[in-house]
Amino acid sequence: MKKTFWAILATAAALFARSASAETVEIATAADWAAFASRVNNGETALNAVMTADVTLTQDSPRVGDDSSHAYAGTFDGNGRTLTLSWSETGVEFLAPFAFVSG
Repeated sequence: MKKTFWAILATAAALFARSASAETVEIATAADWAAFASRVNNGETALNAVMTADVTLTQDSPRVGDDSSHAYAGTFDGNGRTLTLSWSETGVEFLAPFAFVSG
């Protein structure tokens, strides 16, 4: 039991440290979303985000965590706002604003 307890404690401490040190960006526009996605997709996978306005994403809007090596591991706070996906994909197997997530 001790090993399990300490392993859980170590994992929790690591997650807390990661979230405590991660930056939080505000998303109020589709351009903010694109900048957030770009940062995550370029390696800042633990970046936190909070929505500060309703946002509509269009067909050209990037997905966050675009591949398994850049899986999103931050905290996304919708903050009571609405994220609308104005996409008209047909025949697509996976369609979501977050492609890959971790943790």
